[in-house]
Amino acid sequence: MKKIQTRCIENFVPVQNINYDESMIKYFGRHSCKQFIQGKPIRFGYKMWCLNSSDGYLINFDIYQGKLPGGKTTYENVFGKCTAPLIYFLENLSPEKRKLSYRIFCDNLFTSANLLSFLRDRGYSGTGTVRENRLGKDFPLMGKKLFLKKQRGECASTIEKNDCIIYARWMDNSVVTAASTSIGIKPISYVQRYFQKEKKKISVPRPLMIGEYNKYMGGTDLMDQNISTYRIGIRGKKWWWPIFTWLIDMCINNAWILQKKVKPNISQLQFRREIVRMLLTKYGTAPKVEGRPSTSISSLSCNRVSDDWVSSQLKEMIVNHYKSKVQANPKITIREARTIISKELGIGEKTISNTLKEYRETKTVSSPNKERIYKNVISKTGDFDKHAIRRKIHNLWINRELPTLDKILSIVNEDESLPSFSQATLHRLLKSMDFVYTKRERNSALLDSNELILWCRRYLRSIKKYREEGRPIYYLDETWVNAGDVNTKVWVDKTIQSSQHAFSNGL
Repeated sequence: MKKIQTRCIENFVPVQNINYDESMIKYFGRHSCKQFIQGKPIRFGYKMWCLNSSDGYLINFDIYQGKLPGGKTTYENVFGKCTAPLIYFLENLSPEKRKLSYRIFCDNLFTSANLLSFLRDRGYSGTGTVRENRLGKDFPLMGKKLFLKKQRGECASTIEKNDCIIYARWMDNSVVTAASTSIGIKPISYVQRYFQKEKKKISVPRPLMIGEYNKYMGGTDLMDQNISTYRIGIRGKKWWWPIFTWLIDMCINNAWILQKKVKPNISQLQFRREIVRMLLTKYGTAPKVEGRPSTSISSLSCNRVSDDWVSSQLKEMIVNHYKSKVQANPKITIREARTIISKELGIGEKTISNTLKEYRETKTVSSPNKERIYKNVISKTGDFDKHAIRRKIHNLWINRELPTLDKILSIVNEDESLPSFSQATLHRLLKSMDFVYTKRERNSALLDSNELILWCRRYLRSIKKYREEGRPIYYLDETWVNAGDVNTKVWVDKTIQSSQHAFSNGL
């Protein structure tokens, strides 16, 4: 990710207006960095701090992890966790780009008088909306509650002479408060707003500061829109997968924005198709390399012999070719002879090397051994043994015993006519026989518990003893049984639908 950050900074073409905002990466799993933001299109996921240009190019970014990586707390203590990454983003720019006088826009989550003063001292201009609790008690403009009573389009402004910050308050659907170190309220522009009372759109005066903020603040939102249009739809279960796919989409977005500076009319879909064509053209066919050839279509189409199976006759041909080359040129090396034989016979050099090594060690060549199919215990168990195991399980039900895995294992291994199984092997065998280890729906399983039978016997003996001794006996209306003392899950045969079906199958 650091390499991608470095590339984004290097390829950034400086523009005057940049904005700092947050972006969300959708993620619904469990992770300590997952955030929830109410009212956002993506409410759950990873929060990404983003520094964008007004056209949507991502200059720098960082994942919110609770604290800045590397233990940097200098700016965090002054501006807070949300605003500190902006200062580090500006410091990470190259010296040539860092000296330029940018106009930085941010929303009310980040804007404060300390931040605007700091940016002004660094040679930057800062503009953003401000929250009411950051204005202070001595703020000279009319309060928000009183300003709500004004008509739509009303505006008021003031200048903080100590910090040289211009504050503007404008009445739209609600009261909007903004601050800037370089943009005032004039000239006044007009925007169309719909009035519910008059049922039509009318022109509303708007100060310059608000207009510039609306124009250049949407760089991060524009990037999110571009990414969501053709987002990678491959899903994964790893926590890092959404971040990985977001990085790919972000790189494509940045590359497309840079491409539009040369070809303004190219769409994102056309640009993505060009990337796919380039990748298929460059990596669609595997390059030829030395060594053992593959059995792909490209290798077999070049008159290559598949190396999956080399007969003894072909090995003898390789040895004879090698002997003839040595006789013709005694000074020839094994590597040179191997290359020549590979071109003449169309066999991989690795196969030739293994064949010659086998001949030098054994003075002969042999045919390759065929793959043997090793049968496991389940495949060795015949239908007769499976039917016998199935019958023993059904006998447990007839005897009103729960068919647990331990009981089935004991009765099967006690029978000398049946093969012996381990617990894991028997588990796999029962599943292959369409048995399901499932929870019983009826409470009749309580009647089959050995612990319950012993408890009942002790109860009856105690009652008999107390009656003989003449003790008073008090009867309660309910008796509770610990559900953990009984087995709630048993093996059920899914191939049998009813008792009549079991009887017809000899079970």
